[in-house]
Parts: sequence; C-alpha cells; structure tokens
Amino acid sequence: MKTIKKILSIGLSLMFLLTLSFHSNALSNDFDEELYGEYSSKKYSILLNSKGEAKIWRNYHYSPDKIIDIVIPKTLASYPIKAIGFSAFSRFYSLKSLTIHGGIEQIDDLAFSDCHVLEKVTITYGVKEIGYGAFIGCHSLPSITFPSSVTTLGDRAFEGCTNLETATFKSSTTKIGKNVFEGCEKLTIIGYAGSTAEKYAKKNNIPFKTLAKSSNVTLSATSYVYDGKAKKPTVTVRIAKKTLTKDKDYTVSYPKGRTNVGKYTVTVKFKGNYSGTVKKTFAIKPKPTKVTKVTAKSKGFKLTWSKRIKQVDGYQIQYSTNNKFEKNNKTLLIKDDTKTSRNITKLKGKKTYYARVRTYKIVKVGGKNTVIYSKWSRAQSVKTLK
Repeated sequence: MKTIKKILSIGLSLMFLLTLSFHSNALSNDFDEELYGEYSSKKYSILLNSKGEAKIWRNYHYSPDKIIDIVIPKTLASYPIKAIGFSAFSRFYSLKSLTIHGGIEQIDDLAFSDCHVLEKVTITYGVKEIGYGAFIGCHSLPSITFPSSVTTLGDRAFEGCTNLETATFKSSTTKIGKNVFEGCEKLTIIGYAGSTAEKYAKKNNIPFKTLAKSSNVTLSATSYVYDGKAKKPTVTVRIAKKTLTKDKDYTVSYPKGRTNVGKYTVTVKFKGNYSGTVKKTFAIKPKPTKVTKVTAKSKGFKLTWSKRIKQVDGYQIQYSTNNKFEKNNKTLLIKDDTKTSRNITKLKGKKTYYARVRTYKIVKVGGKNTVIYSKWSRAQSVKTLK
C-alpha cells in the first residue's frame, strides 16, 4: 500500500511539473543557454538572447534563508535585464521586500512562488507579462498594484495569497487568466470603470472598487486673477456618466492661503465604492497691465504702460512686425515693478510694429522658482520714423 501511494505521489508530482513546464514555455522567448551562453555574477546567473538582452535564470550565489530585500537591477554586466526566469526566486523564505524596475518586461512562471513572508512588491512601469503562479503562496502579501504596462496576468499568478486585500489595475485592458486570485478571500479588486478587471471581478464574485482617473475630476476654474481674496474652485466628479457625491464618494482638501499669486493643488480622495487620489491644480495670476501710450521715434519707439505693484515682480514686453505675433517676435524682460516705460531701438525706419506687455511674478512651486505671467495686454501699433 505504501508503495502504491509513493508511486501515485511521484506521478502527481511529475504531472504538476509538466504543467509548469508547459506554462513556462508559453512565456519564454529566444533566451537560450546553449546558443547564447550564460553569464554568472556575484548574485545572479543570466541567459542572453540574440539581441544581447538578459534573463535572470538562477541564483547560485544567494542564500535564500538570509535575503530580506531584493531590488532587481535594470542591467547586469552591461546587459539589459528583460525577464526574470522560471522559479528564479522561488522559496526565498526570508524575503520581505521586492522591487522590479521598469526595464524588465517579463516575470516567468513561479518566479517568486512560496515567498511566505513577502510583504511588499513594487512593480514599476514596463513589465508586460506576469506568468503562471508567479507569486503563488505568498501568504503575507497585503496588496499589489499592476502598472498600465501589464498586458497579461497568467493563471494562478497570486493563488494562495491569503492576506491579499487589494489588487489594483492601472490598465483597462489587462488580460487576466484563470484562478489568478484563488484562495484570496480578503481580496477587493480595484480598477477603472468598464475595464477587464471589473468584468473579471464580477464574473468571479470578487468585490470591486472603481479607480478614479484625473479626467473624472474637474474644477470650476483653473485660472484666477489676483484680487487679494481667497480662491476656492468647486469640484465635480463624474465616473461612468454618474455624478458622484461629495463626502459620500470622495472628500476634498484645499491648501492654505490661496490668496497670493501662485499655483495651488486641490486633493480629491475617494472612498466607499471608489478608490484613488486625484490632484488638480489651479493658478492665481498677476493682475494684467495695459499699454497707455506708444510714441514713434527714429528707428524705434517708446512704450508706456500702467503700473502694477501688488503681487508683481516686473514686466515682459513683446513686439513684432506681425500683428498676430506668430513670427518675428522679440521679447524683453523688465525686472523692476516700478518701471512703466521702455525705449525700443535699432529697428527699421518707417516700419509698422506691434507691441504688448504683461506682468509676471516668481513663486515657489514644488520648491523650485516658477514664473507666472498675467495675460497679455491689448497690442498697440506704431510706425517708426525714418
């Protein structure tokens, strides 16, 4: 009886390995050890393909029981890494954190299977395929986000990830295989309205939350003119032709101030049946000025404008022979808000020019100096003297 059980066990194991081998071939391209050679580094062993691209194949030099954090590099020995091979990091029982950089396009079957204490996985943009059982049995993983570059999620990819609570899809068209989240009883799928992720969730009776896009959120105004008063644009959110309700479906927070010239960010955080955070920016621009006088001079002219002091650092002058300012433009910066005139010289005589002016202020945006301009004044024409 024991002999029969042993034979059955061996048979089942062989069937399982054959199944894995079949799935692995489905994701492989032309990486070939015999034809292109194998390169061993201190940490990885890689295979090369005909383009000189690399696949991480084995980890002879790693001690799986001691590795806590892995950052997959973009290159190895000058070869760009494009894939992580079959079972390359399987059963790294101490691994807690994993980062996969964007140059990698393919994660093969069982690549990170049975990493039981893996708690954080960062997949950056560029990864396209995640293979069969790639993260199967990663019991401690609480969440996963698939960037919009991911086109294919293989069968059983996250099966048995019993603590997985959220899987976020940043693409609307990712192909999702069979039993990808089998045994993930705590899971909620997050994705865009009408996406393949939403259809998959409904088909498999998995809770679903709609992920908000920036295009779902609009501000009542994105540009204001400085008047010393605080600005507070209203927020409207529409998803799948439905207007969402503030405080029920989302909350809105505004930055402090919002009175001076600058750029301000409104933060919209979603909740309930919706997920994500969207940030929208509006600007308060300096008060514009106007041209008060243009005096013709020999081969030039004098431009005079109205003075602006509050929330203004200076003025910008533009003149051209084209009345629509589509070509032949010249621009001057006046770094003094007290100046109200400027002589323009070295022009052609008896030639018609058009001139306009606007105010500007330099403000800090994200820690960097940013110039914010008012709108242009109405252009005035002048014909230079001989």
